[in-house]
Amino acid sequence: MGGAAFAEILRQVHTGDSPLEIQLPEGWGQGRSTFGGLVAALVVEAARQQVPPERRLRSALTTFVAPTTPGPVTLTLELLRSGRAVTQVRGDVRQDGKLTCAVMLAYGEARPSALLVGPEPRPEGLGPEGLFELPHLPGVTPDFVQHTGIRWNLGGPPYTGTPGPDMGGWCRYNPPSPPGSEAWVVAMMDFWPAPVLSQLTAPAPASSLTWSMELVEDVAGQPMDGWWYYRARTEGVADGYCQFRADLWAPDGRLAAVSRQTAAVFG
Repeated sequence: MGGAAFAEILRQVHTGDSPLEIQLPEGWGQGRSTFGGLVAALVVEAARQQVPPERRLRSALTTFVAPTTPGPVTLTLELLRSGRAVTQVRGDVRQDGKLTCAVMLAYGEARPSALLVGPEPRPEGLGPEGLFELPHLPGVTPDFVQHTGIRWNLGGPPYTGTPGPDMGGWCRYNPPSPPGSEAWVVAMMDFWPAPVLSQLTAPAPASSLTWSMELVEDVAGQPMDGWWYYRARTEGVADGYCQFRADLWAPDGRLAAVSRQTAAVFG
């Protein structure tokens, strides 16, 4: 379970084939769909096999077109361009012949620059010890929660009537897992729900539409057995849609990734 199960799913893309035939298992559900972070991570892991290792992932732009359900899916990669320093790849996930998820990936080599701006430091606050951890409650919490450890120290879990537009805390795979690839961090960034859901007092459907993620640090090989810190800020909610940004710090305190999402919220 947890990291072991995630690693096993990712190994399906290590064949080098294109298109790839992948089996999405039960136990990773999120509403009507398979956990979106897992679907996007499969594309990232597949592309990693075809891009030179010195070109690390800089940006991932994901559109969730339709629910991707457990069962067989087809993953197709298209090399859009590979220049002197940057490679751009598109990955499409299809099920029953229909597009369910599209991901645009940009990889870049390090290059000399006189510019350097340090990222924001990790917020000070309570560590993970003793904090509430979201349990897996079949039929109540999403199935994929059984593979995660999520502990709040800012805001609260969904549907708890917690005031305030922000959410944050500590997270890792459950049980703790060894160092992983970029795909592990991509999926982890999506462990958390839209922060606005904590203001509701009763369950309501919600689903991500678009998701952009930028990796600030080289995350390949980062420990998955340590606690990562996540913070999300709601930027706007209207007409049944919300926009929020999030930051993810590695266990060593470095800012690892930032993201923005637009989600439909039916509450």
